Amino acid sequence: MAVKMTSLSRKANGDWFARKGIPSDVRDSYKLAYGKSQEERFRRDASLSAPSAKIAFSDWLAEVEDRIERLRKARNKAVREMTPRQIHALIGRWYEWFTTQREETHLTGEAVENIYEQYCQVAESGLSSLDLSDDSADDSERSEIHATRVRAFVTAFSEIDAFMAAEGVNLDAPTRVRLLDSLEEC
Repeated sequence: MAVKMTSLSRKANGDWFARKGIPSDVRDSYKLAYGKSQEERFRRDASLSAPSAKIAFSDWLAEVEDRIERLRKARNKAVREMTPRQIHALIGRWYEWFTTQREETHLTGEAVENIYEQYCQVAESGLSSLDLSDDSADDSERSEIHATRVRAFVTAFSEIDAFMAAEGVNLDAPTRVRLLDSLEEC
């Protein structure tokens, strides 16, 4: 049986090119984490020397294969619980990952302000439904429905699911709630 290996080649225009297929057992999680489900592509300009292209290709291939391996390990890993300290360490790694993602997509200050305004609307929407005339109601507490709505917004904006898939982290439900609540505070 022949094993098809990923190799570096040149296109008709001289560009360096390679493709790496994503194995079917990790396609869904790879798409969630990295946005691609069928294959990753390597392309460098024709002006790059052969030794430099080979080095860049080797680095790229190692990164893609490392991602696949981490996703396979995560799939086989049991869900885990984290201490508050571990959650904050995870948030620190997420922040580094998230800011790198934003730099790559060139998210503008105006776009960030728009997202923040949306968050404020979601966060404040549940508080207006509290009966503030009731002295027993603490205005800092929110209903579980409102908390779930805010957590859903934080999940979508923060891309935490993609980050955790990339990190190979599976959390139990209570730890995930604590993580999202901690992210909201950031």
